[in-house]
Amino acid sequence: MKIYTVERMDKYDYDFSVELKKYGAFKDRKKAIKKAKEVYESMCGEYEDEMVKYSGEDCYEDVAGGRLYVEEDAENGYYCIAFGFEEDYECHSVAVEEWEMEE
Repeated sequence: MKIYTVERMDKYDYDFSVELKKYGAFKDRKKAIKKAKEVYESMCGEYEDEMVKYSGEDCYEDVAGGRLYVEEDAENGYYCIAFGFEEDYECHSVAVEEWEMEE
Protein backbone atom coordinates (compact mmCIF):
# COMPACT_ATOMS: atom_id res chain seq x y z
CA MET A 1 0.00 0.00 0.00
CA LYS A 2 1.30 3.46 -0.86
CA ILE A 3 0.87 6.61 1.18
CA TYR A 4 1.81 10.17 0.28
CA THR A 5 3.17 12.70 2.73
CA VAL A 6 3.40 16.47 2.32
CA GLU A 7 6.47 18.16 3.77
CA ARG A 8 7.81 21.68 3.72
CA MET A 9 11.48 22.53 4.10
CA ASP A 10 12.81 25.96 5.00
CA LYS A 11 16.58 26.50 4.72
CA TYR A 12 18.29 29.65 5.97
CA ASP A 13 21.99 30.02 5.22
CA TYR A 14 22.52 32.94 7.60
CA ASP A 15 22.34 30.51 10.52
CA PHE A 16 22.73 27.22 8.59
CA SER A 17 19.40 25.94 9.82
CA VAL A 18 16.91 23.67 8.13
CA GLU A 19 13.36 23.31 9.39
CA LEU A 20 11.00 20.55 8.26
CA LYS A 21 7.26 20.72 8.71
CA LYS A 22 4.85 17.89 7.99
CA TYR A 23 1.37 18.57 6.61
CA GLY A 24 -0.19 15.13 6.67
CA ALA A 25 -0.22 11.68 5.13
CA PHE A 26 -2.72 10.66 2.48
CA LYS A 27 -3.82 7.44 0.82
CA ASP A 28 -4.94 9.40 -2.24
CA ARG A 29 -2.11 10.98 -4.26
CA LYS A 30 -4.41 13.65 -5.69
CA LYS A 31 -5.35 14.83 -2.20
CA ALA A 32 -1.68 15.03 -1.24
CA ILE A 33 -0.89 17.07 -4.35
CA LYS A 34 -3.81 19.39 -3.60
CA LYS A 35 -2.54 19.89 -0.04
CA ALA A 36 0.98 20.58 -1.34
CA LYS A 37 -0.37 23.33 -3.60
CA GLU A 38 -2.25 24.88 -0.65
CA VAL A 39 0.92 24.84 1.46
CA TYR A 40 2.90 26.37 -1.42
CA GLU A 41 0.40 29.18 -1.90
CA SER A 42 0.52 29.92 1.82
CA MET A 43 4.32 29.87 1.74
CA CYS A 44 4.36 32.34 -1.17
CA GLY A 45 2.15 34.64 0.90
CA GLU A 46 4.65 34.49 3.76
CA TYR A 47 7.53 35.49 1.48
CA GLU A 48 5.66 37.82 -0.87
CA ASP A 49 7.81 40.85 -0.01
CA GLU A 50 11.06 38.94 -0.49
CA MET A 51 9.83 37.47 -3.77
CA VAL A 52 9.13 40.98 -5.08
CA LYS A 53 12.45 42.33 -3.75
CA TYR A 54 14.58 39.58 -5.28
CA SER A 55 12.79 39.42 -8.64
CA GLY A 56 14.20 42.74 -9.84
CA GLU A 57 16.68 42.36 -12.69
CA ASP A 58 18.13 45.79 -11.94
CA CYS A 59 19.43 44.62 -8.53
CA TYR A 60 20.00 40.89 -9.06
CA GLU A 61 21.61 39.90 -12.34
CA ASP A 62 20.88 36.17 -12.16
CA VAL A 63 19.95 33.34 -9.80
CA ALA A 64 23.58 32.84 -8.73
CA GLY A 65 23.66 36.49 -7.68
CA GLY A 66 20.53 36.28 -5.56
CA ARG A 67 17.64 36.69 -8.00
CA LEU A 68 14.43 34.84 -7.21
CA TYR A 69 14.25 31.23 -8.42
CA VAL A 70 10.85 29.56 -8.65
CA GLU A 71 10.12 25.94 -9.60
CA GLU A 72 6.59 24.61 -9.83
CA ASP A 73 5.87 20.98 -10.69
CA ALA A 74 2.14 20.79 -9.95
CA GLU A 75 1.83 17.35 -11.55
CA ASN A 76 4.13 15.82 -8.93
CA GLY A 77 3.42 18.18 -6.05
CA TYR A 78 6.85 19.83 -5.88
CA TYR A 79 7.35 23.57 -5.40
CA CYS A 80 10.43 25.60 -4.59
CA ILE A 81 11.34 29.26 -4.12
CA ALA A 82 14.88 30.45 -3.43
CA PHE A 83 16.36 33.92 -3.20
CA GLY A 84 19.24 35.86 -1.74
CA PHE A 85 22.98 35.33 -1.75
CA GLU A 86 25.48 33.91 0.75
CA GLU A 87 24.34 34.76 4.30
CA ASP A 88 21.04 36.14 2.96
CA TYR A 89 20.20 32.99 0.97
CA GLU A 90 16.88 31.25 1.70
CA CYS A 91 15.29 28.21 0.08
CA HIS A 92 11.73 27.08 0.77
CA SER A 93 10.19 23.99 -0.77
CA VAL A 94 7.10 21.81 -0.55
CA ALA A 95 7.08 18.21 -1.77
CA VAL A 96 4.85 15.17 -1.92
CA GLU A 97 6.78 12.05 -0.91
CA GLU A 98 5.61 8.56 -1.87
CA TRP A 99 6.08 5.78 0.68
CA GLU A 100 5.46 2.05 0.34
CA MET A 101 3.78 0.64 3.45
CA GLU A 102 4.03 -3.02 4.30
CA GLU A 103 0.75 -4.57 5.29
